[in-house]
Amino acid sequence: MSLFGLSRMPKRTESPPVLDAVTHHRIGVFIPEAGPAIIDGKPFYAGREEMQDAVLNFLHHHAATQERAVEAVILDSTTRCLFGLSFAPDGSSQIRSSLRYPASSRPSHAPVPTADVDEKVVFPPTWRIIRSEPAPKHGDPVTAHAPIPASLATHVRGIVERLESEQVNYARKDIRTLREQLESERGASHPYTLEARALEAYAAYLIGDYRNAITLSLGVSRIRCGQRDPRAVEDATRASAILLRLPERQAVITHGLELTHMWARLAEKNQLSDWHLGLMENIERRLYSVCADSLSSGQTLLEHNTELLSS
Repeated sequence: MSLFGLSRMPKRTESPPVLDAVTHHRIGVFIPEAGPAIIDGKPFYAGREEMQDAVLNFLHHHAATQERAVEAVILDSTTRCLFGLSFAPDGSSQIRSSLRYPASSRPSHAPVPTADVDEKVVFPPTWRIIRSEPAPKHGDPVTAHAPIPASLATHVRGIVERLESEQVNYARKDIRTLREQLESERGASHPYTLEARALEAYAAYLIGDYRNAITLSLGVSRIRCGQRDPRAVEDATRASAILLRLPERQAVITHGLELTHMWARLAEKNQLSDWHLGLMENIERRLYSVCADSLSSGQTLLEHNTELLSS
């Protein structure tokens, strides 16, 4: 039975394996193309059942034994799908979310060399060019390409000069101060504030603080996507380049899932180039590989960010 067919009451397996008491984390399940499944780091054999059926039956049985709902994250390599599921003690089940990853043998879009991705993040946001056009008057609409007002131009020019002279730590403090000021005066979603946050992400990238850099870049992309600002694609591209440099497996999973959702939203709203579609598939494949490695070694996915698989 496919993991999508969860409406029927499952049969109980004859000799279900015993899990440690699981109370606060999601059970991680990896179903390989051959061999036993891995449930919370322990091998699980299907017997005469199909592996998907056996896993579902076991998780239902575990929920009934615990007398509470059980949450699970299942990566099925036979379908290349990552599922977030909930199993109730009464035998009912619910798919919280699902992501499908491209098969490695599937014809893909234009290849994306790593060097090309790196170039996308080497260039800072658009405030690297200080424009001198008159600032919009109070009450005028501010577009994504509105010029920097005179009250900010000097401050921004000083930040850019520090970045260019490799005084990145000092520049980063100035950017944070500017961003906090703009958030207070104009709001978190104002174009000036977003540009300051994008510049802060760039500074974090330059000093190797990749986790903060990708968090900031994704935040900017998320807001700009909601505003239908085409620069959301640029921010998602920067975040993708940063993701390729994240050393921690858990960070790749957490930010990779959000980035996958972001690219899906952008694909719906924008006409993405083949290059960007190829980048999106590269990110999906890396996320699939890291999830498979984590689940097969018994690690819990999204221990601190489980909402990404509950939406």
